[in-house]
Amino acid sequence: MKQPSQQTHLKRELKLPDLVLMQVLLILGISWIGYAAKQGSTHVMLWLAAILGFYAPLAAVVIFLSRALPIEGGLYQWIKEGWRLARVSASPAARSF
Repeated sequence: MKQPSQQTHLKRELKLPDLVLMQVLLILGISWIGYAAKQGSTHVMLWLAAILGFYAPLAAVVIFLSRALPIEGGLYQWIKEGWRLARVSASPAARSF
């Protein structure tokens, strides 16, 4: 058994395929099996289109933001930081609204 000071730490990083698969599995569950069976092969094509058009870009944005702003809090902190930068760069007239 390793000593506590010698334990290795796992790398905590999600890659694009991990996020895409997680999103697909969260949406596509047991409740969709009957509907998918009724639709046949059309259902498969629609899911592939959704993966390419929605899930992959979403995962790419999350990966980009997690690397650009590696802070704890994820989406909440990214939005908070984005609004702070927008207010700082806005003109005084725009800030009055």
